Amino acid sequence: LQTYFTDVLKLDLAFLTTLQLVSTVFIVAANLVVGQLIERTKTLAGKARPWLLLSAPLLTVTGILLFTVPSGSQTVQAIWVMVSYNLFYSFAYTIFNMSHNLMVPLSTRNSKQRGTLASLTNIAGLGVMGAGSMIFPLLVSFALKENQALWFVAMLAVAIFSALTIYLQYLFTRERVTEEL
Repeated sequence: LQTYFTDVLKLDLAFLTTLQLVSTVFIVAANLVVGQLIERTKTLAGKARPWLLLSAPLLTVTGILLFTVPSGSQTVQAIWVMVSYNLFYSFAYTIFNMSHNLMVPLSTRNSKQRGTLASLTNIAGLGVMGAGSMIFPLLVSFALKENQALWFVAMLAVAIFSALTIYLQYLFTRERVTEEL
């Protein structure tokens, strides 16, 4: 995203840094709100799973918005980036992240099983993070260069793939602790 904003859209690095700093306040507030919403949720699907399911289309739409910045004035682009960035990170990603992270403690009361699940989740997360933050940007930068349309197509594919994997997580996980209650 940073590469796209700086190399393709040519946005000012000071603006992007300020955006990330200011957005942190919204992200923290959103985490508190979403945590309370999940805690108060009572459905047959559980507490976190409905929010996980909701996050799939939200992440897809807001992720696409990040890469559909209209061409034109820097002011219009800056406003679009501010709004879409906060919709993604303060809203959609917060819903996904909170519900995803709650799946381990809600899956079992057995501490050994929870420990194993937490380890596997962390290993998978670190692997994705490593590939996503080191390898993927290099490959994408070389292949897509400064072509905004190619960036959009690539990120559309990533967004759709993410939605499908989140949906699979929803289908193949259970909140046994919530079911006991």
